[in-house]
Amino acid sequence: MEHPDQWDSREIETTDSTAPAETVPARPRRTRRAARAIAWTVAGAGVAALTGLSGYLWITQSQWQDQNDELRAEALELGAQLATATAELESTAAELSTAQSHLIVAKEKVSTLADQDANATDDLTYAEDMVEQFRSCADEREELIGYLKQSSRYTASSLREAERSIDEFCDGLDSAWTEHLDAQE
Repeated sequence: MEHPDQWDSREIETTDSTAPAETVPARPRRTRRAARAIAWTVAGAGVAALTGLSGYLWITQSQWQDQNDELRAEALELGAQLATATAELESTAAELSTAQSHLIVAKEKVSTLADQDANATDDLTYAEDMVEQFRSCADEREELIGYLKQSSRYTASSLREAERSIDEFCDGLDSAWTEHLDAQE
């Protein structure tokens, strides 16, 4: 029998579970091949994912551009409508301003005419009153002339007093009418 130190470790079978497992030489070629296959698969999947993502982004970007073009066209149309509306508003505002100034002038004319009408009515009333007063003056003078024709019946002082009173009354009327006419000018 041979010495236990000389035994080939491959020939001994161990039942001990704590004993190191038999080392089997690894097949380097197959492991490298599998690693390459996995790497190529991962790379292909990555390229496919990047291609899919690029396609998705391309389509999305194209849709965004189309939407952007549509929105720009709408914005330009709305801008044109706004410019038109603004021009119309400015025109309407100018017309309104002109109409307001015409209204102010018309109100002033109506007010002036109303004042003139009121003044004319006042002047007419005043003139009618003055005509009545002048008639009274004429009637008083006519009566005085009748007294003077019959002067023998009255005293000279009473006739002079009546004449003086009538003259004051008539002269006062003349002065008032002259002042009224001067105020009208």
